[in-house]
Amino acid sequence: MGGKTRWWTIVAGALLGGLLTLVAGMPHLIDGGNVQAQAPLPCPPPPASPDVPPAPVPCEEEVEEDEPTLPGEVCLQLSADPEDLVAPGETITYAISVYNGGYSRIKNLRIFVPIDPTSLSLLEMTSSQGYAWVREILSDGVAIQIDYLDNDEEIDIALRLLVQDTAEADFRVTERVSMTWPALAPGRQVLSNQLDLGAESETGPDSPAPLLVDGRELPARVTLSYDGFASEEVVSLWYDQPGGSTVPLGEMRADEQGRLEVALAVDTLAAGTYGMVAYGHCSDVTAAGALTLEGR
Repeated sequence: MGGKTRWWTIVAGALLGGLLTLVAGMPHLIDGGNVQAQAPLPCPPPPASPDVPPAPVPCEEEVEEDEPTLPGEVCLQLSADPEDLVAPGETITYAISVYNGGYSRIKNLRIFVPIDPTSLSLLEMTSSQGYAWVREILSDGVAIQIDYLDNDEEIDIALRLLVQDTAEADFRVTERVSMTWPALAPGRQVLSNQLDLGAESETGPDSPAPLLVDGRELPARVTLSYDGFASEEVVSLWYDQPGGSTVPLGEMRADEQGRLEVALAVDTLAAGTYGMVAYGHCSDVTAAGALTLEGR
């Protein structure tokens, strides 16, 4: 189990001419907006006798303490095989991957996988670790328990599903998996990326998800958005120019619901068609859309 070292500063004595504040574990004096760093002093050795008190000076003490893992540090990824059309009588395998990128062990993770009982039925579940198991089969899905997940650990779960004969010919699966654990704030959950499978799916195998390019504020700017990323995952943005070269736009995080929305100034771009792209580092989802600028 990983840990992170914190430095706590114990301050004793009066400080004149300023206000003491702690910034990144080091005391700073703030006087009229000017910040001056003071080097921390080492803690004195223990007194030679119980009757001799320690020296009253500011010092540092090293304390080992686990930082709780935050929702944005956990990657919950969902994929399916096959990725394209499925028909009654065929099977789908959901692949669920959970990675703990935080500093501490997470205990008692609960994953809920929605399953439409009119279209799909669960055949079996397998896991890369024995401490992941089916906790409960519900009318609208399955609840999976992961007893613990250490920092920098990943666990893979596979659910094999049967497409029922009663499924509509044009049925569609647009699901995402949710996960909670007791240390999360009440009502908080982590969401996976969104699946889009079935006869009416907007994507096919290896094709990107649709990135919405809103040009209502042209010629000044456009708004790019996609709401199928995983919760708080890091997303890289770039665009492909008409000549074929790529221009990076940096990285952003999706929100708690997996939505990314960003405004992009385009008033300096030449006329032509640009390929706008967003890639989720956790979900491995690529969303893409076209922007055409005319009369510039």
